[in-house]
Amino acid sequence: MTRPNRAERGQITGFVAITIVGLLMAAGLAFDGGRILAGRRDANDIARAAARAGAQTRNPRTNTLEPTAAAAQANTYLTQHGYTGTVAVQRDTITVTVRRRVDMAILPIAARTVTGRATATAVEQSQAGP
Repeated sequence: MTRPNRAERGQITGFVAITIVGLLMAAGLAFDGGRILAGRRDANDIARAAARAGAQTRNPRTNTLEPTAAAAQANTYLTQHGYTGTVAVQRDTITVTVRRRVDMAILPIAARTVTGRATATAVEQSQAGP
C-alpha cells in the first residue's frame, strides 16, 4: 500500500467546500426567488381584487362610481386580507397599489427582506338599463 504524498493531503477539501457553497447559493436562488415571485403574484392578485371591489361601488342616483365609497371599499378589502396599500380614485377609475414584504430564508443578502409591489386599475362600467 502506498502512502499519499504529504503535499497532496487535504486537496479535495477546498473543492468540496466551494462546491457546497455554490450548491447552497443555487438552492437559495431557487427557493428565495420562488418566494419573491409568489409574493409579487399575491400582491398583484390582491390589488386586482381590491380594485374590483372598489369599482363595484356606485352612486344609485347617478349610476357612477362613488369616489369616497370606492376608496373605502378597496381599503376594507385590503385590510380584511391583511394587506396595506394606496388607493386612488379619479372619475370612473380606481387604482390600487399593494406592497408585500418577503423575508429571505436562504440567500445571504444585506437586506433580508424584499418588497414586492403591484398596481391594478379597474374602470367602473355603467350598466345600461334594458
